[in-house]
Amino acid sequence: MEILTILFIAVGLSMDSLAVSFAYGLCVKNISLSRALTLSLTFGLFHVIMPMAGYLVGSTFHDDLQAWDHWIAFLLLAVLGIKMIYEGATQKEKPPCFETGKARTILSLALGTSLDAFAVGISFGLLELNIVVSCLIIGFTAASISLAGIFIGKRLNYKSLKTEIVGGVIIL
Repeated sequence: MEILTILFIAVGLSMDSLAVSFAYGLCVKNISLSRALTLSLTFGLFHVIMPMAGYLVGSTFHDDLQAWDHWIAFLLLAVLGIKMIYEGATQKEKPPCFETGKARTILSLALGTSLDAFAVGISFGLLELNIVVSCLIIGFTAASISLAGIFIGKRLNYKSLKTEIVGGVIIL
């Protein structure tokens, strides 16, 4: 898989983080750079760990599934893309504000926004990609997009940004 393809996948996977970061910026108008960096780097770190874990699962079963691996990878990515599009299309209300000072909250947000990266990691394991480079690209992209989302949210009002739809289309 080419680097450009992995970058597009990374952008798609980062849309959940963008939406949460955008909401964070809306909720916390006086956010410090250190808090913004903490959130975005945590999102980036989880976007490195989760596809790596998925890769281990996918590569473990690669030999057993070799005849079907490309179809499994396609199905996982297609279901994920459709799910993201559906969730983005059905979201009607302003994103909720959350407790921004607790590590537990930040970790649960990071985990929640990176679960789809686990499924992508399984696909990567079946396709036998260079997982280190792929995960670093995904993590850096998620951290960068999250940081941008925080500061964009800080400066704007909520206008029903449908980032999940964009992410789902990119994944598909």
